[in-house]
Amino acid sequence: MQEIKKIIIKKQSYMFELRKKYFNKKKFKIIEKRLIDRMIDEIRKNVFPKNQGNGLYKKNFIVPTTVAIVGFIIFILIITSLFSSGESRLAITSEILAQPELNIAITESGIASIGGFADNKRIAYYKLNYSAFDADSLVISTATYTTHIPNQIFLLTSKMEDASIYPQFKLLLKKQLASKNLVMNEISLEQINTLPSGALLIIPSGRIPEKMVQPGGANLLNLLQRGVNIIYIGQGFEDYSIAENGILTTIPPNSSIKKVFSFKETSMSSDGNLSINPSLYRVFQSDLESNLLYGIISSCTVSNGTILFVPQTLDSGWNKNGIKNAILAAQDIEKIISEMKWMLPESEIVINTTLKKNTSAYSFFLSTPFTESKKNIIIRITAANAKNKTEKLIMVYPRANVKGGLFYLTNILKIDLGTIANENIKFRIKFNETNISKRNLFFSITDVYGKEMQPNYSISSGPGDDGELQGNQFSVRLNLDKGIYLASIVDNVGNNYAQSILDISDVIFKEVSANYEQGRFNFSAYANNQIVPIKKLSIIVDGKYKFAYSDAFVFEVDLRNYTGGVFSAGNHTFEFEFNNIKKQIILTKVVPPPQFYENPFYLIGGALILIIVLVAPSLAALMQKTEYSLDIPDFPPLTSMKIPIKRDSVLNIFEKVNEDYRWKNTPLTLDEIKKGFRKIIYQNKPIFISDYNLEYILEELQNKGYTKSALEYYGLVKWEADSGKNIIQLAIHRKIRDICINDAIPFSKLGESPDYDINLKVLGQDIFVYIMDSPKKREEKLVLALKMMQKGIAVLLFENWEAKKNFEDTINSASETSGLIKLEIMAGSLTPLTINELKKMLKEMKGI
Repeated sequence: MQEIKKIIIKKQSYMFELRKKYFNKKKFKIIEKRLIDRMIDEIRKNVFPKNQGNGLYKKNFIVPTTVAIVGFIIFILIITSLFSSGESRLAITSEILAQPELNIAITESGIASIGGFADNKRIAYYKLNYSAFDADSLVISTATYTTHIPNQIFLLTSKMEDASIYPQFKLLLKKQLASKNLVMNEISLEQINTLPSGALLIIPSGRIPEKMVQPGGANLLNLLQRGVNIIYIGQGFEDYSIAENGILTTIPPNSSIKKVFSFKETSMSSDGNLSINPSLYRVFQSDLESNLLYGIISSCTVSNGTILFVPQTLDSGWNKNGIKNAILAAQDIEKIISEMKWMLPESEIVINTTLKKNTSAYSFFLSTPFTESKKNIIIRITAANAKNKTEKLIMVYPRANVKGGLFYLTNILKIDLGTIANENIKFRIKFNETNISKRNLFFSITDVYGKEMQPNYSISSGPGDDGELQGNQFSVRLNLDKGIYLASIVDNVGNNYAQSILDISDVIFKEVSANYEQGRFNFSAYANNQIVPIKKLSIIVDGKYKFAYSDAFVFEVDLRNYTGGVFSAGNHTFEFEFNNIKKQIILTKVVPPPQFYENPFYLIGGALILIIVLVAPSLAALMQKTEYSLDIPDFPPLTSMKIPIKRDSVLNIFEKVNEDYRWKNTPLTLDEIKKGFRKIIYQNKPIFISDYNLEYILEELQNKGYTKSALEYYGLVKWEADSGKNIIQLAIHRKIRDICINDAIPFSKLGESPDYDINLKVLGQDIFVYIMDSPKKREEKLVLALKMMQKGIAVLLFENWEAKKNFEDTINSASETSGLIKLEIMAGSLTPLTINELKKMLKEMKGI
């Protein structure tokens, strides 16, 4: 055996301290002498009174009525406790319930076919990622609309009358709408003709602006005909409008707006849901009374748009006891906007969920079936606890993105759990494309996360071979758990030809009849609230009595042969097994409580009453005197504990946090890494690491080449090789991602196209971002930017101001290329920006 000359074993771990901090409360704790000790003292004084020094003994007297009252009260309490069948507890808490925190995001939405081929139905679906904190319940409402729903809110800035609280109203309304996930921007009269169809315009001017009753793009009727919805707050406009210089001008008698709207002075009050003062008028449309919302708001539909008249001005409408209240005004307008009562949904599905204190989840949600190829959806999500609630709204506009449909052969909306019948499910495809037979086709199933649930099933292998696809039909075994899935017909390059929603129902067992005295039970299996047969089933009772069944609808369990006809009291477990599926039911045989006179505590209670009556004199004495003592505890010492963590465990935190957020190769903040440490359990407790210890560990990992940092983000070195991007590019993409998510701006993945690094879309405008992190690739990216600036805004993005300054110094040289770049920058075609400057530009474009 050869001699091993040298072995080196290295073990890398990090040690840091976890301190338990104590503090002195600096309060005295009053400790009253125990009741039993006081009773003994008083009895001793009464039975053996001290000599008073004059040959007489001290005597204690008590009124007999006191003895009777005390004895009666104790007697009632004991009798009540004997008859009580349950245990009542009074929980007293001083906890203050926080406002629930709710974060939501739609990760995917669309339209897919559902059900049987003959029905030819579609359904809208969306995948929701939500997290709720300090909430006990979650209510998710999915309402579908045939008409376009407002997804952009604008507040008109113009001259106003009787609107001195406008500045406070604007800020409060914007804040309250933002709390419900709705964004409001300001718009001027000069910009008003650019409003898109489906936008919502708020006019708080108190008088209708003059431009809106004159011919032109800002005309009120033109806006309504284009599909703009309007909320007008102010006086009726049968007489006057307000000019841009603030002067009231007469509306001409032949104005087209007077032919549509007329106003009648009347005093109407709100139905109690709004705080607004009684109305100044009611609106008539073409001599017909308008619809009323909240008992006071006139609603009129003109062509493709709706206008709501709030029949008050800002100052007088919410004037309470001489005080103008901008808070109430903002609350009322926010309620009108968020509830959108002027639009009636064609259908609505409400799902109520009970939550743990902190919940984060992905869920698949469906609308009711319909026949159209597009739909408009409002999703309302409310998280609540016993005291507070938080509501968020999202508008979704799913459209069918495939030409064909995928259906069941049978006309059902749900199918039973995939393995209940141990049979294939038959599907039929409705193709609306040509040359399908020349393609390799597969049947694909994905879950809410987009994960493939079972291997893609080949149904056609290309020209000359239809494979499983006979007459556009095929059958496949579905090995799926209960839930909602997206099924698609795809080819080998990922093209999608048809898609469908698979709604897999669970199978539950219910007790049909029961004889608890003898132990005889009948059960049935249910799916979609219908009894279903099971080919092979076994039932095991309490883990020892087994029964087998075949092709049955009702399953009888008779335990008399095992128990002798006596079924014992307590819980009994019934376990159902079929096709590798296990279900369980627990039934309880309850024994009635004994009668009062059979209860052994009755005699004990009587004895206690006698004892209490005997010691009543002592109890009376206790009422007259109370003794206290002070207990001042010592200040406890500080303790610390060293926790060893291996390097691989620390590095794995980066991957785990990415996995939890459904990210890939995404740098993290210090707070996100700290949260990752909490998932490491040491001595049955999560680890809480301080900033100092975390920064020390990250510095050690960075010095040894395992991690890198940029822009206050940290990532693994191996991510650079996996993604082909350096840490600066990954950090900048993370920074842009955070900015875009906060401001609801669509963005592309890093490197999705060879023509740009990242593509942003702001109000229909393309922004092409080029990350200028490497001088070696600078010329290549400038060439791409010059090419793409014809299609949108080209942004040269720098990590910081110093990097941008170095670039600007470079292009100040005398070369021809530098001169061309400089001219394009001066013309605004190319825009060099730092990350903070890009963030500011995006907010200005959105009007935030």
